[in-house]
Amino acid sequence: VCVCLGGSVCVRAHAMCSSIAGGVRPEEWDPFHFVIWLDELARCGSGGVTFGLYAGLAIGLPPVLHFGSKELKDKVCGPCLRGDAIICLAITEPQAGSDVANLTCQAKKTPCGKYYIVNGEKKWITN
Repeated sequence: VCVCLGGSVCVRAHAMCSSIAGGVRPEEWDPFHFVIWLDELARCGSGGVTFGLYAGLAIGLPPVLHFGSKELKDKVCGPCLRGDAIICLAITEPQAGSDVANLTCQAKKTPCGKYYIVNGEKKWITN
């Protein structure tokens, strides 16, 4: 079962999930389902809970969906939409803010290909 955020995230979820929370198939998801989902989510009474549950998906997953290779999408999207994995956006740096054109932090794979070495700083990581 997958979550659906509406828009392109839900449409692209079709290829990775057989159903969305509540048993709705992704191609059947419509604005009425979205309103029900929002109403139920609002019952928790906390914007922090909502942000914690869905911010990573809302800002971290679209770049993968729109620009990632098929291999990356297969590896990342399904597990994130099913709730088996978490995704985040890590762009804010002390010297560049959120200006992606001026980022300096780099993650490079070690020669063995098993780990990443991160050189640089991040100010906030949004999930």
